[in-house]
Amino acid sequence: MLPKAESAEAIYKLKKELSANQWIFPIIETAKGMVSASELVTSSKKVSRLAFGAIDYCLDLGISKTVSQDELLYPRSTLVVASKAAGIDPPIDTVFTDFKDENGLKAETDCAKQLGLLAKLCIHPNQVKIVNRILTPSPEELSWAKKVINAFEEAEEKGIAAISLNGKMIDYPVYKQAVGIVLRTL
Repeated sequence: MLPKAESAEAIYKLKKELSANQWIFPIIETAKGMVSASELVTSSKKVSRLAFGAIDYCLDLGISKTVSQDELLYPRSTLVVASKAAGIDPPIDTVFTDFKDENGLKAETDCAKQLGLLAKLCIHPNQVKIVNRILTPSPEELSWAKKVINAFEEAEEKGIAAISLNGKMIDYPVYKQAVGIVLRTL
């Protein structure tokens, strides 16, 4: 993990020190790093995924992290978009520092998941189970995804590109979403 990642130059320097089977995870913790996110993810094939460091990010901007986390919508979204555009895995969300507040951890992890961050840094072993439960597709999500995939592929074989399943339209974007859910469980 590369803390306070802000430039491609830092990636180039670190890359020289790595073996063939090692990857770089730039941690975006500053305004400069956030503005450089697209540059960082395209600077080397060694960049596996980004990570977000909200505590230092808020410190750098002179803002406070609130319960609503509205101030983190832009940086989280920026990292998700930069990652998707570069074709790398979704970013890793920031730590939740109050390791005794399970409800707060659940709420923050749910928010991150909704924005497309599908991993989360943990600072306490008790957080891992909660984070994994939220970020792993539920049995209901997996069941829905498998039904969508089966119905859509069956229709596609007949030359149909949009179908109805349980009263909802299923087309290519919904099908691809379902495939993504299944792939997250492999």
